[in-house]
Amino acid sequence: MAKCKPEVGEEYYIPEIIDGKPDMFTTEWNDDDLDHKRYEAGVVFTDKYDAIIVAKKMLDMVKEIADEKREL
Repeated sequence: MAKCKPEVGEEYYIPEIIDGKPDMFTTEWNDDDLDHKRYEAGVVFTDKYDAIIVAKKMLDMVKEIADEKREL
């Protein structure tokens, strides 16, 4: 999963969680502030499967934190 900035007009993928399952959504690189904020946050992927893998990791982390809180 190399960090790769898309070209203007190129589609890219963002990890997200839908109905409790890892997924991704597609958007277009416009080289605007939102694109750059997403890129700096490390959630811009040119491969949709990489975005889904990160979404799964995010979901696993949230579940782990919830489990830890329940144990307190």
